[in-house]
Amino acid sequence: MDDREREYTILKREQSELARELGLDLFLGVPDLWYEHFTVVCIRGHVSRHVIRSEVHGDMCPECMRPCVMCQPSAVEIPLSLAAYTIGRDYDQALAEHPIVRKTGRGDQGRDPDYPGGWVWRTQEEAESAARELGFKTYAIELPGDWSECCYLGADGIHHLLHDAVILERVA
Repeated sequence: MDDREREYTILKREQSELARELGLDLFLGVPDLWYEHFTVVCIRGHVSRHVIRSEVHGDMCPECMRPCVMCQPSAVEIPLSLAAYTIGRDYDQALAEHPIVRKTGRGDQGRDPDYPGGWVWRTQEEAESAARELGFKTYAIELPGDWSECCYLGADGIHHLLHDAVILERVA
């Protein structure tokens, strides 16, 4: 076994153990939900949403060209253009129990057509201000596209999500 195979085996084992600890359903040894937000990690710890595929070497890290495997999506830094903030009573338990938790977008896809979508702010400070007034908590979210594609200004003067967004973590 060469160094690349050894590195791949170590990474695969680590990610499989994490998936088992979380009790996730697996497909080809990878949790189903990880396919939705493709994220990889290499032996040197680089995390990316991109991979270089090679017939000879398999999936490789774009930074160091070492083997990489799929990992938990929250491990990746998201581009600033896709970052936003929302508020809620308490998503902490859901975030601890599930690898992907979503803030609901406007009523489409068979949902309540009158639902305007979850509240969303561009900055953490704006979201925290609203959260304090309502006694809520503030969470970082990842928009599925640019702000203009994913959010709209509602009749209440607050921006709302057009599409579901992944809640990444509690920030305040």
